Amino acid sequence: MMDRHIRPTWGPLTLSTIRPFDVETWLKKLDYSPETKRHIKSMLYRLFECAMKRGWIEAQRNPMSLVRVKGRNRVVEKVVLTPEQIATVRENLRDPILLMSELACYLGLRICEVLGLMWEDFDPKAKTLSICRSAVDGNVADVKTEASRDVIPLSGEFIAFILRWQKVAPLSAEGWMFPSVVTGRPYHAGILLRCHLAPLASKIGVPRLGWHTFRHTFRSWLDAVGTAVGVQQKMMRHADVATTMNVYGKGMMDSKLTAHTKLLEYAGVGICGVEAGQESA
Repeated sequence: MMDRHIRPTWGPLTLSTIRPFDVETWLKKLDYSPETKRHIKSMLYRLFECAMKRGWIEAQRNPMSLVRVKGRNRVVEKVVLTPEQIATVRENLRDPILLMSELACYLGLRICEVLGLMWEDFDPKAKTLSICRSAVDGNVADVKTEASRDVIPLSGEFIAFILRWQKVAPLSAEGWMFPSVVTGRPYHAGILLRCHLAPLASKIGVPRLGWHTFRHTFRSWLDAVGTAVGVQQKMMRHADVATTMNVYGKGMMDSKLTAHTKLLEYAGVGICGVEAGQESA
């Protein structure tokens, strides 16, 4: 965000000389979606907040709060896969893409976390996988939030998935679990998406298939098997339970119907819409 959008235009200036109207005019000219423009504005907002916190500029109303970005965010319905659809996806993938999708779907890992895995993070004796870093477009960085850093327990079945790949995985000088055969460094997620996942969408009957589809599916499956919300938050590695509920809270229709049916049974409501023991008029 800084290198592509902010520094080229505003880098030569000091924050105190940047005016909200100039920023708003600049954002209007950018050929990006309103959502992307809001992200750029948000980064500028955070820069001003940091400068005021450290006393580099006078503490006042953040000038970026005056900037308006017109246009609505595009509402995209989240895709959640069924176990049958996941089985079809797995049948059409080969390692390492297969294992990447399994890590994303069955452990809820973000693709940047999958690509950031190193063999030292995997401990088959302790049956754990440590999430310590992320890799985006070949650049290695810290995890998204402190809550994202975690040690995940693994079942024996899932350990077998990783060992399957470890036997044939190419070696890399740095020990990456998924090194590119060309660079020896982590893959670029976008290239893998376009070449391997996106073409499968029509085959399994969904409008699109992306890496984050697996994470949404993981959350919904946790719902389907009756996992408590607090446990879901920990397994999703969210700092705030509101994120678990609001962003990833699309339950599967079958699990919703089952829960509602159980609620009606608990309340003593019969199938005719009257309380048990009462006769209809």
